[in-house]
Amino acid sequence: MIFAASAATALVVVLGLKRIVRTARHRRRPRSPVAAVPGLDVSPLRFWLTILGTAVLSYVLIYALTGLPVVSAVPAVVLATLPRAYLARRRAERLARVQESWPDGIRDVLALVRSGASLPNAIEDLSLFGPEPLRDAFQGFAVYARSLGVVKALEMVKQDLADPTSDRVFEVL
Repeated sequence: MIFAASAATALVVVLGLKRIVRTARHRRRPRSPVAAVPGLDVSPLRFWLTILGTAVLSYVLIYALTGLPVVSAVPAVVLATLPRAYLARRRAERLARVQESWPDGIRDVLALVRSGASLPNAIEDLSLFGPEPLRDAFQGFAVYARSLGVVKALEMVKQDLADPTSDRVFEVL
């Protein structure tokens, strides 16, 4: 019985590590400092290591208390879902703040364009002087726009936000 539980635990660890390595290999494009998991500043490796660490730690602690592998596995699986739920909640809160700040941000960009600034300069000013949630979202825009071009920089910010409302604004820009 203990051998079967140990083998199952080892299998879960190996499969988790295999997925982490595969995720790390598929990171080909340059990553922005903002979000690797859309909308958050957590890399996929850190995300999966947190889930795996939570599961293994809770399994070991409960197994040490009870001595029963099956009883230890159930809470480990449940506790492994908590980091994902926490990050999903943080992402939803961040996107709600970004969506609420878009009217002010668009107003700022329009005012700058009407006063004679170019659109790239207006968007760059948005990253410096716009509403706080948009400042965070556009923090790397100036560097990306100078090195990759304005369109590519907007696409990178769009990918980092991964929000349907923001996508429509980016299409207009």
